[in-house]
Amino acid sequence: MLLASHQWCPRLAAAWPGPLPWRRRGAATPFARLLLALVGFGAPLAVGTVPAAAQPGSVGQWGAPIAFPFAASHAALLRDGRVLLWNDLGALPQIWNPANGTFASAAAPGALPGGMAQANLKDGRLILLGGVAPTDSGLATVWRYNVIGNVWQSLPTLITGRDEATAVLLGDGRALAVAGDVAPNAAAAVPELAQPGSNWVGLTNASRSLPRRPWCFLLANGMVAVAGPERTTRLLDVTGNGDWSVVSDMLFGARDGGTAVLVPGVTDRVMSLGGRSPATPTCEIIDLSNGLGWRATASMSAARRHHQATILADGSVLVTGGTLMGDELQYAVYAAERFNPVLETWTDLDSMAVPRRNGSVALLLPDARVLVAGGGTGEAGSELHANAEIFSPPYLFKGARPLITAVADSMVYGDSLTVNTPDDSIAAVWLVRAGTVSAGFNADQRALSLGFLPHVGNVRVAAPNDHEAAPPGHWLLYLVHNSGAPSLGRIERLVDLPPPLNLPVITSSPSLTASLGSQYVYVPTATGPGPITWSLTQAPAWLIVNSANGIVTGIPTAEQSFAVTLRATNSSGFVQQSWNITATGTVRKVIAIGSIWRYFKGTTNPGSTWANLGFNDSSWLQGASGFGFGDSDDATVLTDMQNNYATVYTRRAFTVYEVQSVTRIAILYDYDDGFAVYLNGTRIFDRGAPATITNTSLATSSHEAIHSFERQEITTPATLALLQEGQNVLAVVGLNNTLGSNDVTLRIELELVGGSDLPVDAPWSEAGSGDWVFPNPFQDGTHFRFGLQRAGAVRLELFDVRGRRLRTLLAPGLLPGMQHLQWDGRDEGGEGVVPGVYFYRLLTPDGERRGKLVKSSIVAR
Repeated sequence: MLLASHQWCPRLAAAWPGPLPWRRRGAATPFARLLLALVGFGAPLAVGTVPAAAQPGSVGQWGAPIAFPFAASHAALLRDGRVLLWNDLGALPQIWNPANGTFASAAAPGALPGGMAQANLKDGRLILLGGVAPTDSGLATVWRYNVIGNVWQSLPTLITGRDEATAVLLGDGRALAVAGDVAPNAAAAVPELAQPGSNWVGLTNASRSLPRRPWCFLLANGMVAVAGPERTTRLLDVTGNGDWSVVSDMLFGARDGGTAVLVPGVTDRVMSLGGRSPATPTCEIIDLSNGLGWRATASMSAARRHHQATILADGSVLVTGGTLMGDELQYAVYAAERFNPVLETWTDLDSMAVPRRNGSVALLLPDARVLVAGGGTGEAGSELHANAEIFSPPYLFKGARPLITAVADSMVYGDSLTVNTPDDSIAAVWLVRAGTVSAGFNADQRALSLGFLPHVGNVRVAAPNDHEAAPPGHWLLYLVHNSGAPSLGRIERLVDLPPPLNLPVITSSPSLTASLGSQYVYVPTATGPGPITWSLTQAPAWLIVNSANGIVTGIPTAEQSFAVTLRATNSSGFVQQSWNITATGTVRKVIAIGSIWRYFKGTTNPGSTWANLGFNDSSWLQGASGFGFGDSDDATVLTDMQNNYATVYTRRAFTVYEVQSVTRIAILYDYDDGFAVYLNGTRIFDRGAPATITNTSLATSSHEAIHSFERQEITTPATLALLQEGQNVLAVVGLNNTLGSNDVTLRIELELVGGSDLPVDAPWSEAGSGDWVFPNPFQDGTHFRFGLQRAGAVRLELFDVRGRRLRTLLAPGLLPGMQHLQWDGRDEGGEGVVPGVYFYRLLTPDGERRGKLVKSSIVAR
């Protein structure tokens, strides 16, 4: 085990004549124990070791060393899950397969020069730039490597040669080159950037000499932070000709030989750790989103320099390797440790077998283990280590790992991703960017905690919205069980919708089903140079398209299959999308039990027109259905009916549009002892009722209520023709079989197949004032406020970025003037939608409004 200084004492180091008596394994030597006691007056020494009895579930486990072709000093996780390895000493690059431990040639055009910088690009290829020439001057060479096909491509060279620069991928896919030396002790001061394959452009207003391999991080605001190793932290504005601004100085000062990492789960927090010689165990954090400067956090157990910080699958940070002083073997640090970003605490972990010092690499693998390899410079006292060790973090010993059975291989910004899994105890979803590492720093790695909604058999995961917080390209997706065990990582490409082509490309898919009486909506998406105009070249008469945005809407008029062809046209031509819409009848409950009816007690005759649409029932009583007494199941109890009257007359108005599309009427009923139903004054159905009914009529038979509904469906054209466009009335008279009967019940519901809740003939007019959406972005819900020039029905439709309708909200009744609707952020099934981008369509008597909504993510810490 390792004895490591918790706060290194320079006076002791200077006085000690030879190698310090630290040992990699076993207890401290007697001299070391004496030394610990003697220095109690100064900065204390601590044992940075793991107890021998510690279990892998607490400290993890290192595998036995694996022979490698060379001492790797650069590593990049490729899009196919393999790792590209090379070093600075002339070895030909190799591809290592973690699944089976085999090596393959990377087919490079010769040995890669030392001092290169690299970054994973948005399309999965790797860019490698700069390096050092035999004359020690910086090289301007740029290569792009594609593991698919094993192809190397020479790209336009840098403006300035750069030895030991840092490469950063920006949110728009451009590559940025920062710092490096153009010659010994002569910095390449002007940053430059390019869309890979294009010429590089210098940020001439941002000329500044920086240390080699600066710790650069892309921030959510699009700026690039340089947070070490020099003391002063700066922001680089990459717009225009560039510009620098100063943020803050690190508390400890410069941290040469240290490293830094973006704190997982929080976009703009950076932690710097260790460095200097003798090394320090101290760590500090800066939140670059609030301008408050650096603050100290808990120190590592061991002081380290030339160490690695690797983000793990659960959003924690693993620190491995390094030395206490210089780069010599006797000062090597063997024990690993883990940082918890939520608690900001450190945990000691198992010790490796091989010293990993200057030039080593550490990289998270898709299976959630960590590759640690290489180390040494080849100079005296810094031996090369042509091998690797694989570390299994403690979370791999927490029980069964979640299983991902199916998932798409790409995520679309602002969209949701369905991850099929039989596990119903998922506690977190982490997205960790595929890393590239050299000289102790990994500019590519970052991790986001994603919002998700669990369902039976899957979880719906919210893709990131922000290209800067989550640069495009390949990431590792992990489901984490509530025990802490992560799944095997799935490699996901984070992408926009397909890029524009000359011809339009329709990238969405329409719904193939529709319901009678319900609005069919298809919101197409297309790429290609605009403007794009839309038209229907084949469609039923009820379907229309908005030529400007392509939204297809309509209400089916029959239960059949309709052929549709949609055309998208731009200046280059057109493309078409064809499909069949199969319309089926969807039952709509127009009048439900418990609704309010007008009713009239049959003590007198209500008049011969009582069931007609135009009858004035304003003087009648009002009550909730059903009606009756004596059965203990009546909402409106007729306490005075027995021995007083045998009939009760009821009326309920309802509204329906597009009546020509109604294909069925259904009467749902429960009764004691008889009733007759009238639609707009015409009798359409009865049970136990005489042919002629007056207020003194009796039911023709005795029938007991069964406390559940029976159903009568009516499809005769003559009956369907009774429906009026707009307002209608259902009138029902209930009858008892004797005046002295001790019970009576009348419970009626009405359902329609077809028709619409909305008028379709409302012309466009100037929209009223004051329409807006707030809050937007939202979390739990959002309001839609609008003004109407004329009263009418209002409908709000919500869609995701793919054009899939999530929810339809109908305003209660006919709205006039200033109004608002509220969406609670849930779909038709009552499930909350995941964070992301959504669209709304508000249909009103004055026309329609459309816009974009964003449901914001809640960052897990």
